[in-house]
Amino acid sequence: MTASQAHLDLGIDVAGPGGGISAAGLAKGSPRLAAARDPKGVVYTRPWVVDLILDLVGYRPDEDLAARYAVEPSAGEGAFLVPMIRRLLASLTAHGRGLSDLRGSICAYELDADSAARAVELAERELRKYGASGRQARDLAEGWVSIGDYLLASPTGRRADIVVGNPPYIRYDDVPGEALAAYRRRYPTMVGRGDIYVGFIEAGLRQLTEGGSWASSARTGGCGRRTARSCGA
Repeated sequence: MTASQAHLDLGIDVAGPGGGISAAGLAKGSPRLAAARDPKGVVYTRPWVVDLILDLVGYRPDEDLAARYAVEPSAGEGAFLVPMIRRLLASLTAHGRGLSDLRGSICAYELDADSAARAVELAERELRKYGASGRQARDLAEGWVSIGDYLLASPTGRRADIVVGNPPYIRYDDVPGEALAAYRRRYPTMVGRGDIYVGFIEAGLRQLTEGGSWASSARTGGCGRRTARSCGA
């Protein structure tokens, strides 16, 4: 697989409102939805960081973005999703496309139902600003945002031209055992002691099409030596 990859260590602190995955998303007794035992993992992503990452992967209005399939693995409340939609709509105008061309152009996963609902509202708002009808905006927004566990859904998901976003930061020790075991069966990089964002990196790279682009912000401290060896580093 040939892919453009960018991994940014931006010194982001695990704190602040918005962005990232919420521990509230865990369904009792179900390995489908993993989250921390304590309310953490939520990371605020600054707008300039989002713009930089989107530029790095080539998600720019001058490109025909409606012809690409972009995945946001952990949408939170739209830190990446909203700028992506704005760029997508600007590209729509530049390339003479209509709103009907946008179906299937974005898939944003979110584990927490409340955060996903907020992401849908924000997406709908951007579409209404562009001129979409209420029904059209709602249908597109709901089609873009998926409530679910990206780590479990991505292996059978559609191959993506772009995978971009800010992964959650949850230490393995804080992930329920059954869920962690399910992840490790799928992602050999999730070994030893580390952070769940390691799995998001592997999953994103695996989902890319030939020549696809992946980028993510990240902090240090989540990857140990065993993880590096399993990646071939």
